[in-house]
Amino acid sequence: MRPTDRHGTDPELDAQIIARFRESLDAMPVTLPPFAQVLERAQSAPRRRGPRRFPTTLAA
Repeated sequence: MRPTDRHGTDPELDAQIIARFRESLDAMPVTLPPFAQVLERAQSAPRRRGPRRFPTTLAA
């Protein structure tokens, strides 16, 4: 059962929920490591030898 099966659709309520969600995302502090640290980790990571393979569910 989908949520809309019971309650129907309400564009105004949807807009309010989306607005609150965006506000909560804006309120979350985001800290990123210095770029040099990110670059160092990327360069020290082991290299892949073959082509990148995707799961069979995504390949088709």
